[in-house]
Amino acid sequence: MILLRVFGSEQSESITLLLDAACGIVAVLAAVLLFPNLRNSAKIQVGVLFTVGAVLLLYAYSQGGSFSLVNALSRNTVLLTMIMSVGFLKLLLDLEPTKGLLPRGPKAHLNTLISLGLFGSVINISAPIMMCDRLAEEQPVDLFTARSMTRVFCACSSWSPYFGGTALILTLVDNVSLAAVMLTGLPLLLITIVVTHVVALYKHKERVDQFAGYPLAPSKLWLPVALTITVVLTQALMPSLPILVVISFSALLLSSGVLLFRLGLNKGGRALQNHITTGLPRSSNELLLFLSAGVLATGLSAYLATSNFQITLSEYTLSAACLTLAAMIVTAAAGIHPVIQISVLTPLLLPINPDPELLAMTYLFSWGLGNAASPLSGTHLIFQGRYGISAWQGAVQNWPYVVPMYFVAIGLMALLTWLS
Repeated sequence: MILLRVFGSEQSESITLLLDAACGIVAVLAAVLLFPNLRNSAKIQVGVLFTVGAVLLLYAYSQGGSFSLVNALSRNTVLLTMIMSVGFLKLLLDLEPTKGLLPRGPKAHLNTLISLGLFGSVINISAPIMMCDRLAEEQPVDLFTARSMTRVFCACSSWSPYFGGTALILTLVDNVSLAAVMLTGLPLLLITIVVTHVVALYKHKERVDQFAGYPLAPSKLWLPVALTITVVLTQALMPSLPILVVISFSALLLSSGVLLFRLGLNKGGRALQNHITTGLPRSSNELLLFLSAGVLATGLSAYLATSNFQITLSEYTLSAACLTLAAMIVTAAAGIHPVIQISVLTPLLLPINPDPELLAMTYLFSWGLGNAASPLSGTHLIFQGRYGISAWQGAVQNWPYVVPMYFVAIGLMALLTWLS
């Protein structure tokens, strides 16, 4: 699927349609094979999304509407391609030796948050897992550690082009300036790091003094820098490729190139093969969630086209964005993933021609803050399954953080509107 997306992006329309169909079929086959790996709650959620989407498609067809089954199945395959391609970068971090005792104290806590902001913005959920696994070798991952890590990691999605949220928004909303989105969202991550550290010092000083942190060493910063350079060079050499395809191709190129250079053809090839056979199947949750959300979004679009439904909102102002963001965060805290909300809201909001950057930031901030507050987010579920931290407890502990950060997000959106 990854290679089809990369090499099919410059082909003729008919060939691209065939490639989209092939990607959709491959995604469906993978979803069928990986469905048993999901938790029961995830199976129910995915089943509901598929069912509602299919019902809407059938209803639209019965009313004389038309839709593309290929589009329904392949709608989010570019997004999935990027997520899975970026996952290969974890193999490069595994090459770095981690010897000696971990540093402790307030500086170690701050360096851990900064490291997570850097790595998490590039390699997604692999970053907190990699870091917490290392921390767990000396000190159990407790609620304090999980709280610090989930807040910063979720905030990474407010600006990083390597996250599923950004990729989804670039797919659904046209004419979004990636530079404007990144510059608006990055301050939320930086403020989150500062606030998380300062609050920890004020409320949990003893715990911070004993905190065993992940070292922030210059030797570990090469990966995000190398990936950024690779993306820039790939975009310059192949300017017609969409940015999501550029990121996917760059991640694969960097991962395979460094592995083969460092380990040789045999060991490097085995490492890549092992990740394909054992690492990629662990992305079953993302695969089925985005695939089912694509079916739902296509079904909703087809239904709206046949029902002539329109929202009363005539202009997407800053006030409307603030209300939308609040509603999305509360809905996410209730268990509805932002990807579902975005898939539902986009067909309703696009007809009123909203400012693309303002809409994009509404979505991104809801993704970051909503997932921090949601007990059903993948981040909290991973911490529960891997480290025994209750997802509900972790999410509720983040609610006092989400409320003030909501107003920070409003301020950043207001600044974006003023500068536009």
